[in-house]
Amino acid sequence: MPWPLVVDMAAMNGGVKKTILAVVCFILLILALLVNKILSPRIMNSAELRANGAVVLQKPRHFEMDTLVDQYGNPFDAKRFEGQWTMVFFGYTYCPDICPTTLAMLTKFKGLIADERFSDNLQVVLVSVDPARDTPEKLKPYMAYFDEEFVGITGEFFSVHRFASSLNAAFNKRMISPNPDEYLVDHSGNIALINPRGDYHAFFLPPFDPGKLRLLYRSIRGDYDQRYDS
Repeated sequence: MPWPLVVDMAAMNGGVKKTILAVVCFILLILALLVNKILSPRIMNSAELRANGAVVLQKPRHFEMDTLVDQYGNPFDAKRFEGQWTMVFFGYTYCPDICPTTLAMLTKFKGLIADERFSDNLQVVLVSVDPARDTPEKLKPYMAYFDEEFVGITGEFFSVHRFASSLNAAFNKRMISPNPDEYLVDHSGNIALINPRGDYHAFFLPPFDPGKLRLLYRSIRGDYDQRYDS
């Protein structure tokens, strides 16, 4: 006569619980990987970056700069680029078009990345190519109009010119009347990107669009993180 089948319900329940727990953990892992993929930037190759208006230097370039001064009268030297990403734009407060347009675009760009990890250590710097008229007192309200955190710097003409040359940014005064105080300054419209090591890393070419700039910036930073922070 066969032995009666005895079912160990406690053991069965324990096995079911372990199976359910394993399935839940697997699902959570898949969801975490999916979320990470969604949040991680798509890394573009050099051809894609160029096609969209960004050029990454094959080797980030170290540069020297004289001490300039920001809109609060504080010294600004190369050390203030270290430990964060910096977008540098050369312009001036009397600029009638490209400067206010670019700064307004950068304000929108900053808003687009406000909730992303890429916004935590980014500064925007305007370097005045008209230091004779752009004093710290002039720069302060001008920068605040766009964003209180934007930095405006000025200084001696030759110091500004030397810094601009190191970032391949040309500028030239153009007289518009016999009055020596009436002139415009033609200048590069590029935005230079300096990495947290304080090196010239890349530059963006106009025309600019906040959404496209966001994708380019995310791609460049994502690639940098993989290369240097992994």
